[in-house]
Amino acid sequence: MTHDELLALKADFTGMDAAQAEQQGRDLYRSLYLDGDSPFGNRQAHDGQPVAFYLTGQHGFDHGFFTSSDLIGHKERKDVLDFGRLERMPWIGPVIRGEVQGVEFRKETFRRGQALFEKRLYLLPQEGYVVWLEPQTRGGFKFATAFNPAASVLAEYRRKTLLVKVF
Repeated sequence: MTHDELLALKADFTGMDAAQAEQQGRDLYRSLYLDGDSPFGNRQAHDGQPVAFYLTGQHGFDHGFFTSSDLIGHKERKDVLDFGRLERMPWIGPVIRGEVQGVEFRKETFRRGQALFEKRLYLLPQEGYVVWLEPQTRGGFKFATAFNPAASVLAEYRRKTLLVKVF
């Protein structure tokens, strides 16, 4: 998929207030990433690894598509709908499947107790866009978030991750 083809996938929330956009965004998320009426969906990454998507909870819709009104004092607070994240929601699937030209696939290894785990980062340089996947204890990964970080944060992500492949 070319960059222009990816741009054409952007969802349009023009003219909607936050409540309307949130409802439309939740519906879009359900249709793209959840299985029917289930609060859960299972998709695949570029290498066939399962990727879980959740409607609610720590790695649900709210975590992925809201941001904090206070990024300095309380960046963990997710209390403001992020229209940019919503618009790019349709990008997540093609990005993690390795279908978008120029996407960097990166890994970050970390220790939890005695075990080593890896987070996955898919980075689209020309858009400054990232998708993070986190490991699941039973294997595979779960969607964590997707957004456009500040340039300094993007540079930090590149510094702390290992480049594995460019699609």
